[in-house]
Amino acid sequence: MIDLSSLPPWLAETIIFAAIVAGAYLLSEIVVLVINLVKRYLATKTETDLDDKILDAVKAPIRYVMIFVGVTIALKRLDLMVDESSDWIFKISNSVVFVAFALIATMVLLRMVKIMTRWYADRVASRTESNIDDELLPLVRRLLNLLIIVIGIMTVLDHFAVDVKGLIAILGVGSLAIALAAQDTIANMIAGFIL
Repeated sequence: MIDLSSLPPWLAETIIFAAIVAGAYLLSEIVVLVINLVKRYLATKTETDLDDKILDAVKAPIRYVMIFVGVTIALKRLDLMVDESSDWIFKISNSVVFVAFALIATMVLLRMVKIMTRWYADRVASRTESNIDDELLPLVRRLLNLLIIVIGIMTVLDHFAVDVKGLIAILGVGSLAIALAAQDTIANMIAGFIL
């Protein structure tokens, strides 16, 4: 074990910070290796490749999350050792880490929607006789993507103490207005699908 007490405090804390981040990186690499092993195991056990695609989609985001967790732990450790005058630095860094987590979660969910809709289009919708799933699938995918992005944005805004209740009310009223305005168009579109 290295004795850090003989070093200047700033250097000792920098070394500890770097060690925590490096440990998080190594842990993320181990987790990715475990995911690859699980993927190989599942590839032999399942008939579809959906699980393989999902595991491929979450590998990189899991790596980033693990590294951000390491950075967060290291920052929390530094936060305990700093006086009140420089507290704003840690508030900003914590906000940056939160936004990064929200962005990663949003990207993972968007990837999942993309993978699931492509899988559904390739495996299920192509076997049906009607074209309704082929035509509705892009619409469903876009709506899900929009919903995920809106939830991600509202989560970030809520973190920064922006009142999102008003935004939710505006979105609800706006959706109702669009639905009422497009009522005839949607009815004609559904009638066209049925024919």
